[in-house]
Amino acid sequence: MNSSIILYLKNLRNLFKESMMRSALAERIIQNIKIYRKLIIVLSYLFLGIVVSSYLTAVNSNWALFSSYPFYLAFQLVSRIKGANPFGKDHWIEELGGNGPRVAAYLRVSTGKQAREGLSLEVQKEILEGLRDKLKPSIIYWFVDPGISGEDFDRRKIKKILELRKRKEIDELWVTQIDRIGRECRLSLLFFLEFSEDGGIIRTPERTYSTKELADILIFAIESYGAQAENRRRAERATASKMQNFKNKKWNKPVPFGYCRDGRWIRKVGDDYEPILNEIYDLFGKFHSISKVTKRINAKYGDLIGKPLTRAQVKRILTDPVYIGKPSHMGVTVADESLRYISDEIFEKCQKILKKVREKYQQRKISPLEKLVLTYDVSVLDFLRDIVEFHHRGCGGVLVRNGTRITQQGLKQMYLCKKCGCQIGVPTKSMLKKITAEYDASSSKSTNLQEKQAVEKSAKKKEEQQTSLDAYF
Repeated sequence: MNSSIILYLKNLRNLFKESMMRSALAERIIQNIKIYRKLIIVLSYLFLGIVVSSYLTAVNSNWALFSSYPFYLAFQLVSRIKGANPFGKDHWIEELGGNGPRVAAYLRVSTGKQAREGLSLEVQKEILEGLRDKLKPSIIYWFVDPGISGEDFDRRKIKKILELRKRKEIDELWVTQIDRIGRECRLSLLFFLEFSEDGGIIRTPERTYSTKELADILIFAIESYGAQAENRRRAERATASKMQNFKNKKWNKPVPFGYCRDGRWIRKVGDDYEPILNEIYDLFGKFHSISKVTKRINAKYGDLIGKPLTRAQVKRILTDPVYIGKPSHMGVTVADESLRYISDEIFEKCQKILKKVREKYQQRKISPLEKLVLTYDVSVLDFLRDIVEFHHRGCGGVLVRNGTRITQQGLKQMYLCKKCGCQIGVPTKSMLKKITAEYDASSSKSTNLQEKQAVEKSAKKKEEQQTSLDAYF
């Protein structure tokens, strides 16, 4: 009896140990964080609100702040999360039963402006629910992408949809418009071809697309290109608008060091920053090193600056023309002498130094194969023929060995392009040695000839001088 109890306790202890060790694994920690991510964020905001409100309460002696501020922060956070994704989750499964098609539904909106123009996630869901009621699918995998302006479609969700299709778990993809799949025509078309490879269908409320019909492929490509062109035009209009706003003195980029906002434009913070900025330029002119300048400025002006300057910030200070009263953005320059900190001469001097520093440390990119050839000459290609595949740069065809050929220069290894049929001759090692020897001999011969010509010219000049002297006397 006692032995069975002891054995039971030992097993229980081992199980407890395994659970303790297992719970400390990084994968489980990350998984738990992902599961309770929103709860952790809300609690963090509540804690921050308690800290801030307690401080305000101590200063103002107003206990109403202590009770209201944490809940205000939590409310703001929850409302932002709901505004980003009204469904509260980015994917779910709706099992409807029956023998209808198995469907993946993809909802995407990239900007708040698109949502206001009638392309919101709720509107897209209502449209696809209309398709659901009409076509009676057996199951719907819903994928929601609130999106970020300037980003392409969510690769993870697209990959998940392709994985479902490869596992034969879905038959169709439903979207409200073709441009919901992606902004770039090439990527959208590749996705369409891969999804529809074994009979998959992409469906919009207007029509279906599959690779069985050539017309569908052409229409999909045309509509994708049209969406891409429209996105490009929209981006160009936005860029032109930003450029015009900047020209009209509406500051629409980060405020640089030493300045603050003044209505729509910016202004100099004050006289305290002028010696700092002048010293940054003077030190760089002396040391030619951004790192040294950063360390010295932080050591000397750390208390005044507050947050230490980074190397990137110092580099922006040295290259930004706003410090000579000529702020520039997207190719537009606005002259404003009230923003000047540095003289034109000092600024131009620093630009020349920066250019020299870049040229000094900029290394020419060289491929591993080119490095091998430069080190061991072209004959190294013979050793790589079993592991390296050569392609013709002109047409992209594969190059294969095609025997040797004796030319006027010597023996050459020939390579044949399987695609275009052209042949390329590569000199052998012995031929390279011969070429090198001939080059050295011709170079030496040329040098000797030049020296001989120089001696003859000098002797001729002396002879002419002597003749003129004899004639004079």
